[in-house]
Amino acid sequence: MSSLYEWIKEHIVDGSLPKQDSSLPPEEEVEEGKLKFADGAKDGICMYHMARSSYDINAFYEIPFLIEEGKNEEAEKKLSEFSKQNSALSVIDGVQEYIIEHRENLDPSKQFNFAYHLIKHSNERELVKYGLCILELFSYRDESYDEILRTLALSDEFSLFVAFLMREWENAEEELLEAAKKVKGWGRIFIIEQLEATKPETKYWLLTEGIHNTVLSQYSALTCFEKTEMFTWLNKNMTKEEFHGAGEILESLIQEGPCAGISAIEEADELILRFLNQAENQNLDVSDYEIIFNISDYTKLSSSLKEKCRSFLETKECTDCVNKAVTEGKGFLLAKKLGLPYKEAVFHSLEDNFEKNYFNISFLMPDGDYIEECIALFERRLPLDMMKTGPEKLHWGGEKYNDHTILSMIVQFLKPYQGKGIKLIETALQSPIINTRLTALSVLEEWQENKNEILKDNYPQIVEILKRAVKLEPDDKVKEKMEKLL
Repeated sequence: MSSLYEWIKEHIVDGSLPKQDSSLPPEEEVEEGKLKFADGAKDGICMYHMARSSYDINAFYEIPFLIEEGKNEEAEKKLSEFSKQNSALSVIDGVQEYIIEHRENLDPSKQFNFAYHLIKHSNERELVKYGLCILELFSYRDESYDEILRTLALSDEFSLFVAFLMREWENAEEELLEAAKKVKGWGRIFIIEQLEATKPETKYWLLTEGIHNTVLSQYSALTCFEKTEMFTWLNKNMTKEEFHGAGEILESLIQEGPCAGISAIEEADELILRFLNQAENQNLDVSDYEIIFNISDYTKLSSSLKEKCRSFLETKECTDCVNKAVTEGKGFLLAKKLGLPYKEAVFHSLEDNFEKNYFNISFLMPDGDYIEECIALFERRLPLDMMKTGPEKLHWGGEKYNDHTILSMIVQFLKPYQGKGIKLIETALQSPIINTRLTALSVLEEWQENKNEILKDNYPQIVEILKRAVKLEPDDKVKEKMEKLL
C-alpha cells in the first residue's frame, strides 16, 4: 500500500478530495455493513465529548533515543505499538514536553527527519499524526514541506494536526482559511477552532459558510458567532447572504446540541432582537421563515420576542411564500407547523422523484394520510423480488443496499396499520440488512401485542417465511425475536 500522503495526493480533484473519495483506506479490513468511524471522528469525540484524562507515556521515552542512535526502523515499530494504545491527540502534550525536556541530548535534525519520514511515507494514521506532533516543535518551511502539509490537511483525519502547525506560520490566517474551505467534515470543525479571524474576508466566510459541515453545525456555531463578531454584522445593513448566514448560526446556537450554544451568550435576547430587526429590511424566503419559526420555538424566549416572531409568521407574505415553496417541493415542515396545506404536494414529490424524496412519507404516514397510495408506490418502485436475498450479518449496507434503506423507511411506519404492507414486510424479513429485518419484526410484534393477533391464523405466508428465515438467521437478536413470534 502506498503512503497515506501519496493516497491523498492521487485522489485530489480540483484542489480537494471529492466526497466519494474523501475517506482514507481502512487500516484493517472492515466487515461489510458494519458501522465505521468517519475520518476525524475519533479525535472529534475525544475533543468534544471526553474529559481530559491522565496518561502514561513511559513506553514512549525510549523512542527519541532510538532515533538519536539511528535506529529509525526500530523506533517506528515501537511508535506503532505505542500508538495502538495511545492516540496522538491524547498524549500530544506529554510527547512534546518530553522531547523539549531532553532537547539537549537529542539531535534536532534526526528528530525532524524521522517525523518528516512518517508524514510522507507512513500508511498508519496515528504514525502520520505523531509525525505532525513532533514537527510542531520545529520552525521550518520550504515549498515541498508546505505542499506535504497542505495535502495532508485535505483529509479530515489529519486537518487538526496540520492546523496546529499552520497556526504558527506568518500567513496562518490565509493558510487555515484555504484549508477550511477544502474540507467538509471534522476537518472543517477542527480548523475553524484554530483559525484566528482578523480579516474581513475570513469573518465573511465564517458567517456565511463556517457552520456548513457534514457532521453537525452546532459544533462550530458558537465559534463562528464569536469569531465573526456577529453583533457587529447585525448593527449594519446586511446583504441577503450575510443575513441568512447569521440566521443559520443563530438557529444552530438555539439548538444547543453537543456543545455550548446560545446559553453561553450573555446578551442572547439582544442578539435575537437585532436579528429580527434585520429581518424587517430583508426580502424573506422560506428558509428565513423557517429560522424565525425555530427561534419562536426556543423555550427561553421572552414573550415580547415570541410576539415579534409571530408578527412575521402571521403575515400574508409568509403564507404566500410558504405556499409557493410547497408547490416547488420545499417547506413542508413549516407548512405543517403553520397549519397550511401540504400533503398533496408531499405525495407528488414522492411520485416525481422517488429516490430523492422517499423520506417525505414521514409527513404523511404518521397521520394516516395516503397510506394505501404510499404502500402501492413503494411496491411499484422497489425491486422487491430481487431484494429477497436472505439474511446476512450486515448492520448497514451503504449505497449498495440503498433499496433496503428505503424499504426500512416505510416499514417502520406500518405499526399502526394492521395487515397493511404485507409484501413490504415479507421482503424486509428476507433482507440481508439486520436493521431492516429488525424493523419488520418490530411491526409484527406491535400487531400481535396491540391487536391480540395470531400470526398463523391471519398471515400464514409470513409464518412460513419466518420458519425458513429462523433456520438461516446469523444474528442472535433477530433469531430470538423470530422464535418469539413463532
